[in-house]
Amino acid sequence: MLSRIYTSIRQLFGGTARGTLASDLSPSLVTPSWINPYQSRGRRLRKHISQTTKVLEIGPLARPLAPKSKGFNAFTVDKMDRAGLLRQYAYAGYDPDSIEDVDFVWSSGDLADSVSEEHHGTFEVIILSHVLEHLPNPIGFLNSCARLLKPGGYVTLALPDKRHCFDLFRPITTIGQWLSAFRQNPAFHNDVVLFDYATLAAAKCAELAWSDPKHKVRDLTFLNMSLEDAHARYFADHVHTPNNYEDCHASVFTPASFALLAQECHAIGVSRLALDFVSTTREHEFFAHLRLVDRKPISHHDRMQLLALSAREQGRGFRKVRIARPSFVRYVAKGLKNRFSDLVSS
Repeated sequence: MLSRIYTSIRQLFGGTARGTLASDLSPSLVTPSWINPYQSRGRRLRKHISQTTKVLEIGPLARPLAPKSKGFNAFTVDKMDRAGLLRQYAYAGYDPDSIEDVDFVWSSGDLADSVSEEHHGTFEVIILSHVLEHLPNPIGFLNSCARLLKPGGYVTLALPDKRHCFDLFRPITTIGQWLSAFRQNPAFHNDVVLFDYATLAAAKCAELAWSDPKHKVRDLTFLNMSLEDAHARYFADHVHTPNNYEDCHASVFTPASFALLAQECHAIGVSRLALDFVSTTREHEFFAHLRLVDRKPISHHDRMQLLALSAREQGRGFRKVRIARPSFVRYVAKGLKNRFSDLVSS
């Protein structure tokens, strides 16, 4: 009994599986080590980082995971230099000392082009938290990371689980969508992505993320604009031509769906980064490690397993959505009224 309980706890908190349960996956999708469920978030994300590891951290703002002030050999990428960040977030409540110097400014284009060429192929870990889902061209970004990494280097990510944030009702992202964005290489999100985000994103009791999987419809509200306003903005008679970046979640994941995306992109050769590990979800996010290694195929069986796991994850996410229903008294009263009307008419 104790052994079964221990196994269940391991599976619940991530275990060894690159998905939901270790028993659901073939051996090729199971890693020999597992993340301790009692480790802090920072320790999970710093799994491959020591004080001497050369790290590139993207967009940490005031919460760096490998802070230079604590002796990490880290370089920082952000959308503006430190002075600009201090001005923009002066009233956001951040401790100014927690915003560290920015080494490379990246506002558009290829990430690697914003990093000095002398650093190309030298980083051991690139780390980003809640960044990938915002990018218009994720495959292009991952390929840019590959240019910056040493062979065998890691990209470490923290990603939102759609079941635990405002993406609850949005469909998961497929490899076809990523491939389309990779071919077009857009600087901005397209109208379909912006329209879906505008009309489907939902807040729960004014919160944007949550750990409790139970939802009552009366506690949910649309986060952005109305259906009519979104249609007028993105799909009215005039052509909407984006000329600046509108932020949104362009990609939507569960742990298994992200595992599938990463495996597929690496298998067909559009990404040089292979999936090394995906955790299950804690609170509202999960963690993933991608590694710069030689191309590996993905079997039909493993693709089907991950598709099935992704479907199961989404099903569990919707299982506890409680649809609003009339009270029992109102239901009975309405039934009696209808019955009385039928008797009178007859």
